[in-house]
Amino acid sequence: MKFTIKSKKIISSVMALTMLTAATAAADTSFVKNILPTNTLTADAAVSGDWYYEVIDGCRCKVTGYKGTSTTVHIPVSIANHTVVAIGRNTRNGQNIGAFENNNTIKNVYIPRGIGEVPADAFRNCCSLKSVVVPEALNRIGTYAFENCSNLESVTGFTNLHYIDEGAFKNSGIKSFQNYSSFATGDHFIGIKAFQNCHSLSTVKLYGDWSISREAFDGCTSLYNIEYSSMATIDSAFGTGAFKGASTLTYLNGAQIFAYKAGQKYIFQKYVPYVGRYAWKLREDNVKLYMDYLNG
Repeated sequence: MKFTIKSKKIISSVMALTMLTAATAAADTSFVKNILPTNTLTADAAVSGDWYYEVIDGCRCKVTGYKGTSTTVHIPVSIANHTVVAIGRNTRNGQNIGAFENNNTIKNVYIPRGIGEVPADAFRNCCSLKSVVVPEALNRIGTYAFENCSNLESVTGFTNLHYIDEGAFKNSGIKSFQNYSSFATGDHFIGIKAFQNCHSLSTVKLYGDWSISREAFDGCTSLYNIEYSSMATIDSAFGTGAFKGASTLTYLNGAQIFAYKAGQKYIFQKYVPYVGRYAWKLREDNVKLYMDYLNG
């Protein structure tokens, strides 16, 4: 087949136009990627300053994410004329996660009055987080809320805490935990593995009647003393393996731990790990725990 000079010019023009169209498409794709980064929130979240939020009704909202760079964060009392009453969740990279989950920038967080719960996964995997100050009325710390916060040292401020849910502080660096309140009435609950493998935790101080679930303090190798508001007697509410591996735990309210069963008194032995063995050698259902003060 023979091509004339004219047909060659037409073919050259078509090829040039095709190459220009492809380049433009590539540029458009690059531009779209630049303005829509892959880690943006994909949920229908409103934005105000550094905060993502979700409107609950005409006057209330919940925080669903933080896009700022400050290491000290004060969750606002209100956003866009809506009172902040909760910490929510968001969807990022196709995953539904806690509002601050995987944030490795924040170190200190202040939660305002009006928020009654630190919900599930809220601060999970926040490796730089050191301290959290919560409102007095905070009632609940949700499942895995502070899991893997390896530098977390303290969560303080509450006087009305009733629930510490499953895995709430698991694998965190928390050093002590206190829930002081003269108003701590009703039942209180520490969930399964709530403080599991908190190797820096040495002292726990609790007001009220607390039920402790299985493996709640499993692997807390520095735990030495648990202080209750009760003065003399604590009915057994310890789940199987609640203190498994807590080999240094010796005292309740500064008193050495003993057990009574069928009228006979036993001293608790320190945990000696071997296959199939849980925390205390005398762990049995319906055993009452007593404290014999060291002064007799």
